[in-house]
Amino acid sequence: MNEKQLAFLQAVFVYFINLKMLNLTIHNSLKCKNGAFLFAFLILLISVQTFAQPEDHYFYFNHYTNNDGLSSNRINCIYEDEEGFMWFGTDDGLNLYNGVETTTFKHRDKDLTSLFNHDVQCIASDPVTGNLWIGTRSGVSYFDKSTYKFSRKFQTGLLV
Repeated sequence: MNEKQLAFLQAVFVYFINLKMLNLTIHNSLKCKNGAFLFAFLILLISVQTFAQPEDHYFYFNHYTNNDGLSSNRINCIYEDEEGFMWFGTDDGLNLYNGVETTTFKHRDKDLTSLFNHDVQCIASDPVTGNLWIGTRSGVSYFDKSTYKFSRKFQTGLLV
């Protein structure tokens, strides 16, 4: 029995325990001696669950940390762009993961082409250009993908 079938059996077991706790009973005409109905029902559910989804619909996850190139393990937001690149807004910068390596963008004092602030809170795409709007604790930056530069658009409470 594989893990998927075992998890399904556990879910069915919990479901039937909950029915018993709620004092629900199966109608007498459906009952069989020695729980044969319940056994047949479980077999039917297991067979339906087993053949309902092909094997290629499993989801696989990779875990990335600051040891793998992220600027911080505290991720505030995640965005996938049109090219399939993953953008992670952390409390220590914006991270671009292209499937192979991570590029980190941070706030640099006196550099108006860097992030407003290192604490990135949200990421959104411009529907016309595909460039990114980056919300930080200090304001909003606009990231131009062709130049890899930021322009500061809105500071908290001010228009820049």
